[in-house]
Amino acid sequence: MQHPFVLALAVLTGTFSGSYALQTGAPSVTSTLAIAPAPGGLTRLDFVQHRGASVVSRYALDMTRLMHVIVVADDFSSFAHLHPRLLPNGHFVVDAAMPRGPYRVYADSEPVGIGQQVFRFDVGANAVFARIVPSGPVAQAGPYVVRLSATHVRTGEGATIGVTILKNGRPPTDLEPYLGAAGHAVFVNARDYSYAHVHPMDANATMPGMEMAAAARSGSRLVLHAGLREPGLYELWFEFRGGGRLRVAHFVLTAD
Repeated sequence: MQHPFVLALAVLTGTFSGSYALQTGAPSVTSTLAIAPAPGGLTRLDFVQHRGASVVSRYALDMTRLMHVIVVADDFSSFAHLHPRLLPNGHFVVDAAMPRGPYRVYADSEPVGIGQQVFRFDVGANAVFARIVPSGPVAQAGPYVVRLSATHVRTGEGATIGVTILKNGRPPTDLEPYLGAAGHAVFVNARDYSYAHVHPMDANATMPGMEMAAAARSGSRLVLHAGLREPGLYELWFEFRGGGRLRVAHFVLTAD
């Protein structure tokens, strides 16, 4: 009888085809992920994208990186934000620790001349959705408290969520930009696993033309323009840098 660990390893390695994961638009490329063991007990993720028969090799920078990779456990119990390196052959490669059980991988990139493309890879995961319930508006992230203005939002471009970060009950003085923005917010719909990646703006950026400059400010009062287009429950991971470390606050929101 095969040892359970060996069986699990066989299930969680191999080559996987990506499913388009954005709530808008349509796929203009195809994406494949090869998974194999890597030194030090890590897992190697190897992404390649094709447009027709050609490998896509030119990508635009998005928030200082050519590709953002999000890894989420099948039951939403863990989250990781990775940045693979682009090789001369057009492959993106990264070695990292993966969840012990099934998980999903999102590859978010902007091929030159095409625009944003996001693909989801179900690694050992199936269509049995995790049972989740909406969270409260407050989450702890190390010594920081992150508060949302709402955990129930409307779908559509007009939906906004205020974000307040406090430390010891006061606005922190040790926040700094993370990857060219004040923070990064990743939303995953718990019904169909669609994806959105949003960057907060300074809450004081009210004048036209201030948005890009305000995105990189590291204030404690921020605004997320969520732009969620499908109703349902959403897992939200809000990332920011504080005290010289990356912090993550986790919420569950409802959209209708």
